[in-house]
Amino acid sequence: KTQEILAPQSVWGVGAHHQEISKYHTSEKFEVPTIYFGNRISDTANRYTNYDTFAEAMGILSTITDKPFRAVMLNPTRKVTDEQLDLINSLSKGVVEVMSNNEDFTREDYLKFINKAHISCNLFVTEVHGGVTHCEAMMAQNIAVFPKVNNYYHKMKAAGYEDYEFFCEIDTENTHKPNPHDLAQKVKQALEIIGTPKESEIRDLVYTVGYKYESYESACDRIVNDITTLYMNKILSNIEETVNN
Repeated sequence: KTQEILAPQSVWGVGAHHQEISKYHTSEKFEVPTIYFGNRISDTANRYTNYDTFAEAMGILSTITDKPFRAVMLNPTRKVTDEQLDLINSLSKGVVEVMSNNEDFTREDYLKFINKAHISCNLFVTEVHGGVTHCEAMMAQNIAVFPKVNNYYHKMKAAGYEDYEFFCEIDTENTHKPNPHDLAQKVKQALEIIGTPKESEIRDLVYTVGYKYESYESACDRIVNDITTLYMNKILSNIEETVNN
């Protein structure tokens, strides 16, 4: 009921362990440009991961590009239903692969996969944080495509990339979901830079921002500084209390 006890806030940005991800860095990418959706496929909270938008966008993409691509949903919780598979197949015009609930896919397999992939899509719009998988994708040097909202936007802006070209639009008037047509266009643009100097530029940009704002390693300095500040403030408070008494 009172704001008086609140101290200034600090954001640590502890998203993912860079050392674990970087161990699998490689210049050998998948032969076919690979786009993946790493979040869970869930109907809870009104499909909050927006997997249906990804599927629809990939279907649209298949009609607007002549470049080969592979689109994959990793299905990390291994709980996709037949009904969801039918929906994904219909929306994507059959171009999206969904990893089977029975498929063995270890943490090591996952880290190898994201480091060999080209483009990642994370589409949270109702959550302040964009999900751990987008942090991992950035540190795996993917071309990251995500909505211009919340943590996706704030860290890119803080790093000086407020107009990052692979932000996708949100349909704020109707569904308040990522716009599948704009998402398809952004992924198409990403496909078109693969194999060009621009690809390396974007990968380096995304990686640098991801490391600075989402890695455990980078967060250590912020955490230590905050704890030191709290500790010193406590000491000064005790000294002041002693002097006053």
